[in-house]
Parts: sequence; structure tokens; C-alpha cells
Amino acid sequence: MAPIDVYALAAAHDLYDLAVPVSSHLLAFALPSLTDEHAARMGPLYLRRLFFLHLGRTDALKRILLPPPPPHAPTSTCDFTEQKKLTRAWALASAYLAWDARPDLSTSSMEAALCPLGNHLSCDVCQKALGERIKQLIVQWSVVRVRAVYFPAPQSC
Repeated sequence: MAPIDVYALAAAHDLYDLAVPVSSHLLAFALPSLTDEHAARMGPLYLRRLFFLHLGRTDALKRILLPPPPPHAPTSTCDFTEQKKLTRAWALASAYLAWDARPDLSTSSMEAALCPLGNHLSCDVCQKALGERIKQLIVQWSVVRVRAVYFPAPQSC
């Protein structure tokens, strides 16, 4: 049984304890391929949660990609102009990742896009800053929630 079928079944019967863990298996699910049948079976609440899981992770990715590696104090071999090259390269590589942002983007895909930037840096301090920024990005992406969080509906008095 496909994860979308399990999620739809859990949603149809409001099985919270099943829907939450299954939702993490739907990060790679293409929302445009969601059928009307699945949407109707889920109902508006669980459908909304699925959409917000995808949108939330995508927005978080774009937000954490934005800051470039921090600049360092100018040295005899690396001044502000040289450091701007890294900032521009980061902006291009992160824009590439953000353009195709997916909620299931792997950390290895991030590293594959960003690590090669270091090949064009002659400054050891810039290379270290790049490596640290990539590590920071990987950690931040790893802690972005991968499951739809469900809050029980308020009880009426």
C-alpha cells in the first residue's frame, strides 16, 4: 500500500497516531498528482496539513539557504573584493537549490551543489567559512520537521 493511501485512510478515520508517522513518507509525493478521490477521502483538515507540511519545509529551505558564509577580516591575499566572489557564488548556488526546492531535498544534493564552490577559492579562511556554513545548513535542514504536526481540535464547552 502506498503512503498516500495509508495517509488518506488514516485521515478518513481521523487516526492521528497513524497519520503523523506516515506523513514523513509523503515528502517526496508530488502534490499535483493528488487525485480528487484521495483529497475527498482525506477531508479538508488532513489535506491542509499535508499541503502545509510541504509548503513549510520548502519555505524553511529557502530561508536557511539565504545567508552566505560570513566574511572575515581582510588579509593580504583576500580582501573585500575577493570575498564578494564567494558571496556571489553562494547566491547563485543557493538560488539554484531554491528554484527547485522540494520538501524531500537530500543533504547530499545540497552538498553537491555547494561544496564545489570551495574549488574556486584560494583563501583558506574563506574555504573554512564555506565549509562551516555548509555544515550549519545541513544541521538546520536536518532539524526542520518532517512530519505533519497535528493539534487536536478545541473541545466545545
